[in-house]
Amino acid sequence: MDSFCRKMYLGESFNALVIVLNESSNTAKDVQLKVELLTPTDKFTVLSPQVTSHLDSGGAIEKVVSHEIRSMEDHTLSVAVSYIHQTGEEALIRKTFRLSILKPIDVKTKNRVVQEEGDILFEFQIENLMNMPIVIDHFVVLPAEGCTVVLQDYLDEANTDTSVFGVNKWVKPRDTRQQLFRITPAVWPDPVSTKDGRNYTSIVIGRVDITWLSAYGERGRIQTSNMTIKVDRTGDLLAQVSSSPGTVEIEKPFKITCLLKNLRFVIHVLVHLLVYLQHIFQQKNDEVAVPV
Repeated sequence: MDSFCRKMYLGESFNALVIVLNESSNTAKDVQLKVELLTPTDKFTVLSPQVTSHLDSGGAIEKVVSHEIRSMEDHTLSVAVSYIHQTGEEALIRKTFRLSILKPIDVKTKNRVVQEEGDILFEFQIENLMNMPIVIDHFVVLPAEGCTVVLQDYLDEANTDTSVFGVNKWVKPRDTRQQLFRITPAVWPDPVSTKDGRNYTSIVIGRVDITWLSAYGERGRIQTSNMTIKVDRTGDLLAQVSSSPGTVEIEKPFKITCLLKNLRFVIHVLVHLLVYLQHIFQQKNDEVAVPV
């Protein structure tokens, strides 16, 4: 085989047919074939050394090798064949084939909304970076310890066949798909205050696991590391949808009822009252009647 450069995507399985062909007029003895995948930091044995006692002229050895690509590093397929020549001398042939690894899917986070009961509505965006359409076969969040994660993309939570996407799971190249989840932390970590007076809490929600199918039926899979989100729990306003229709028709208006709460008003009143009391008590040491 001639050397080549092939592009693959992270999460795909590399499959190849390795052929050793005896093009000489002599019989080769003790033919040993070994196949490895090499990266700058790792070495994987794809095919352990296998010995064929003899390979006649015109004969061939065929082996199918497979390996799941789990690193963005460039891979090099190394094929080594050793044998004993008719003269009794040992010979070694080594071929290398380069594989360039590309990023298949970009996962982004968006729209973190903290609800009054302590849940977080959280949106993931999946962008198809490949040059072919894919089918999202499996998309889940593997929750971190202490977190509960529920997918919210169903019209009926009791029926997983009622996805807002319908039966269409195709994602075209450079297209983006959104997935909405409800995250419930068992314990809220202590917030960190910033200079602008806001309190942010960092929560580890878990890992994202995605499986897809290409147009040719080839399966790919990626899993992110634990993802951390930063949530602002000192928002000024809280918006909630109190009622909405279960289904709507395209290009027709529909009604929803929203509830808007001002979370800052009470806090501002208390702060101003405390400042007023502190000012009064600094002026007088006796009992003070505070106007309301």
